[in-house]
Amino acid sequence: MVAIFGAPLDGKLKMNQIPPTRIVLADDHDLIRQGIRRFLARYSQIEVVGEARDGLEAIQVVELLKPDVLLLDIEMPKLDGIEVARRLRMVSNQVHILILSAYDDKEFVRGLLDLGVSGYLVKGEAPNKILNAIRSVVNNSKLREKNGTNLKTITKPHQKAHRENALNFRQLEVLRLLSLGRSEEEIATLTRQTWHDVTDQVNALIHQLGVSTPEKAVELAFVEGWIE
Repeated sequence: MVAIFGAPLDGKLKMNQIPPTRIVLADDHDLIRQGIRRFLARYSQIEVVGEARDGLEAIQVVELLKPDVLLLDIEMPKLDGIEVARRLRMVSNQVHILILSAYDDKEFVRGLLDLGVSGYLVKGEAPNKILNAIRSVVNNSKLREKNGTNLKTITKPHQKAHRENALNFRQLEVLRLLSLGRSEEEIATLTRQTWHDVTDQVNALIHQLGVSTPEKAVELAFVEGWIE
């Protein structure tokens, strides 16, 4: 089922009113979408207007809501992200497509560019990297309109300067579930992982954050504002 939070922009904006950047999230993992949506909700100039859980839904919600940016998981049921991008470009849909993928290969990235994809992020990047990628593709679009150029960019940052910026959405979701009193077994079920995977993630978080227990990791996450 397609989740819709906004509507197409049909009316005219008031003078000097800057419209928010409208985002559609397409990922078959509910918790990943929820984590990204919660993070982007902190920024007033970004609005998540819809979600999709498979490739067909992604095309439907983009055609219905006409967002500025589609944040698209490449491994999707029914239609994968590559086919979604191809079909949207075949109908000349102008949405900026940001791909989330586990693959980090130059030839693979070049192939995505040929499809008209605006940006590419390796899964596991910190949340701020996604925010910067959204801003980058939108600003590049404005630059192209102003200068009449055909600039194409791939956004694939690697550096993680601060401790909080090094946490990816999976880690933040584990911390949030721990804060709700979920056991590692329950977290494994909710995030579609094995118990051993979750245990390794919790131990890695403890080491990465420089604390001694999962409870201390959650406490630090609350203090830093990474989770609510």
